Amino acid sequence: MFNQLTVIITLFKTPKDRLIKLNELKGIKIIIFNQENSHNFNELKKIFKFKFKHISSKKNIGFSKATNILISKVKTKYFLFTQADISINKKSIKYLLTEIKKNKKIIFAGPNFKSNSKLIDKVIEKKYLNAACMVCDTKKVNKLKFFDEDYFLYWNDEDLMERVNQSPYKMVQVLKAKA
Repeated sequence: MFNQLTVIITLFKTPKDRLIKLNELKGIKIIIFNQENSHNFNELKKIFKFKFKHISSKKNIGFSKATNILISKVKTKYFLFTQADISINKKSIKYLLTEIKKNKKIIFAGPNFKSNSKLIDKVIEKKYLNAACMVCDTKKVNKLKFFDEDYFLYWNDEDLMERVNQSPYKMVQVLKAKA
């Protein structure tokens, strides 16, 4: 199942303690975009206990542009768009993948971010998802486009959700998937 997935993460002056949590994703393809070379490659190799692809830029090109570059490198059917400060385990990722595969109209499947909620085997169609962590259908994203690069950092997710709502695609939240 995870051979159909690539994890993409943009770093910008990310504290090392947050990077260590990414070791939970060992065994999944990962591509990291390191802005302003805030961590050198050898430093990242020491932190991560897995192989990963690495892209870096000498300057901060913006979250939207960095994310779009990462998506252009994805060769798998799906990708997990997430951040270094989000913790999600493989079981939750599997739930997201299972749901996105069930319905050809789904472009994004997102987890439940409420830490105190019970695990409910329910999927809810949403008009807006928390874009901090979601499994995405690569082909559909390439048709729709992801972030508008005119948004350097803020409002990019609002614009993305609005474009999805105007498309034939759907977004779902998988309540038993936790992040």
